[in-house]
Amino acid sequence: EYITEWNGLRVPAHYDCDIFNGMSHWGPFHYFYEVHTRWFACWSHHAALQSGNTLVQPSLPLVDDEYNEQLAVFQSVIRARKDQRYVVAELGARWGTWGSR
Repeated sequence: EYITEWNGLRVPAHYDCDIFNGMSHWGPFHYFYEVHTRWFACWSHHAALQSGNTLVQPSLPLVDDEYNEQLAVFQSVIRARKDQRYVVAELGARWGTWGSR
């Protein structure tokens, strides 16, 4: 099972959705309860599965604690010089969320 984010990234549902892990979290992190965007995406995906809806229509991101991080990533890409290589390093990542986005 994958959750499709608004930018097209497909994330395994068990990474962030405790509802797909028997209500236990993946690793020492509680993102399902702490990050509103992920909680909303998990329950929306769960509802789609329960209803039999196969159409994936990602919604725009909610404004939460990850919104500023997404904005910073996209602004850095826009501001990058076209004549130089664009390099990204993610330090302290759980599964490379921002490196993937």
